Parts: sequence; C-alpha cells; structure tokens
Amino acid sequence: MRIEGEKTKTKICSKCKRELPLDSYYFHMGSGKDGFKEQCKECRGFKFGVTKKQNKNATFWNEERNNLLKEIHNKYTDEEIAKIIGTTKNAINTQARRLKLYKDIWWEENELNLLNQYYPKMDTIDFKNKYLPNRSLQSIKKKAHELNISKEDKLIYDIRLNNLGGYADFGHDNLNYKGIKNVYEMCRNNIGNWVDLVKQHCNYKCVITGETENLVVHHIRPFREIFYNTYYYFKENYNFEIYNNVDKYQDNELILLRLFVKTIEQNHNINDGVLITEKLHKEFHNIYGTRKNTIEDFYSFLNHKGVRLLWLQPIEKISC
Repeated sequence: MRIEGEKTKTKICSKCKRELPLDSYYFHMGSGKDGFKEQCKECRGFKFGVTKKQNKNATFWNEERNNLLKEIHNKYTDEEIAKIIGTTKNAINTQARRLKLYKDIWWEENELNLLNQYYPKMDTIDFKNKYLPNRSLQSIKKKAHELNISKEDKLIYDIRLNNLGGYADFGHDNLNYKGIKNVYEMCRNNIGNWVDLVKQHCNYKCVITGETENLVVHHIRPFREIFYNTYYYFKENYNFEIYNNVDKYQDNELILLRLFVKTIEQNHNINDGVLITEKLHKEFHNIYGTRKNTIEDFYSFLNHKGVRLLWLQPIEKISC
C-alpha cells in the first residue's frame, strides 16, 4: 500500500526502455538487487486480461522457439522435437496446430505409384482399403491434391466403378443380353436434362388429363430408336464398339464411349417426349408393347383419347 505523498519507485525496462512503477503488477519477481526481472511483463510475453495458463504458454513460446519449431517440424518426430525445445510432446502438438504446421508424413515410392495408378479410377474408400489401409482418407486426398492427381471424368469413373460392359456382336439386338442392358440403362440415366426440359415444356401437367401428380416422361420417339441410330452412326464413322469387359477399353476408347453417351442425350429433341400420368403410360405400353412401339402408335393412342397436340406433330400424321 502506497502512502499518499510518498515517492513511487520506478524501474526502466531493459527492452522497451519504458519507465514503469517498480511493483509486481508491471514486473515479475526476480533475483535482481531490487527483487524484480530486468524486462517488464509485456516484453516477457505476458498479456494482461488473459488466464495464467495462457500467459504461461505465451511466455514459453517466444519468437525464437516458434521459429525453431517451424524449422524442424517436418524433420523430426514430436518426441524428438520435445527434447530439442525442452517441453512435452503434447505441447509441441498443440503449438504446431496454433502455427498451422502439419507434418508431411513420408510416402514410399511404391505408395506414390499406387496413388498415381489406381486413385483416379477407384472410389477413394475402396482404394484406401485395398492398397493403402494404413493411410487415412484425409492424407490420401491431400497427397493426391499436392501431386495434382484427380479423378477421371465422372462418366468414365462410373463406368470403371460399376464395371459397365457392352454388347458382343452376337448379342447386341437382344435387350435381355447383360452387356447391352448395362450400357442401355447407363444412357437412359444420362438424359436428365432432357427430362427436365420436357416437364417444363408440358407445364408440369399430363398433356391428356391435365393432372399434376404421378407423372412420367414418355418417349414419343422410342429411346431404343435413338440409341441404335446413334450406335450405328458411331460404328460407321468411328469404328465404335462397346466391349463385354470394361478392362478392354483403352483411354481413347473410354473417351469415345463418353462421347457416345453425351451424343445420345443431345439427340433427344424437345418434341421426342411428353408428360403423361403413370397410369396412362402403363396403359400405352400394355397396348403397344415396350420394344416395337412407334411414333405413330402414340398418336393413335392420343386420337383414341380424343386429344390432338399440334405442337407435337402435324394433324395429318396422326394414325386413326
């Protein structure tokens, strides 16, 4: 307690050169003649208004130790760094996170070869489990990003992942043949943009009943026709085939397969589809079948229902 009128003792900080009151508020206790350290608390890393534990860390982790940690973090283990700096492994780990230092765990040459060869072609979890079970998913993705190794085109990636095959010469006219069925369905699953356009074009209503629920997009021009017309064009112009084993594909052939699927989508015109109820869709296919129906069949169906859609086809082409 200071007595009013008594002269306050002061001390000049040896670092910042400020003259401050000589007491425990501004200086740490020490072994000097006056009983205090030569530098003030702020110069020694003390922060006013924070906890004692936080100040302890701030005092220990000065600029010199932080620079040393940055320099050796990737060269030694945390245990070795703790011995060098003179603290615990946990303290090293905590301070490294504060400084955003992340250890680059060394990769063996064979691991990098596996990453280059299989990572672009496989699901990441499957790749880890099969080839690098001791690596974390995060480290695998990080290393792939560092080496600029990316997944293949999504369509090609899906082809490899699902092992989608194709048809052999003897089976390509039979939709029950396993190979053609895979590619056929793959192409059907890649016309989502066209489906959305048809829905919008039909104002999200059944063109026959005006209903707005339980609707499906029906191919007026059968998908089978679009598929095979595209295939025969590719076969004639690009010598295109779809193999019964996806492993037979070379990279350039996979690119051609991708182009084939995209072309089928582009060959869908807005007037090739129409929005009808699921009930009417089933009724149509019960009458005309699922494989051999034609455009004329659909207009005959419309005529039977008493509906004529001028924006689909000229009136005179409707079968009676």
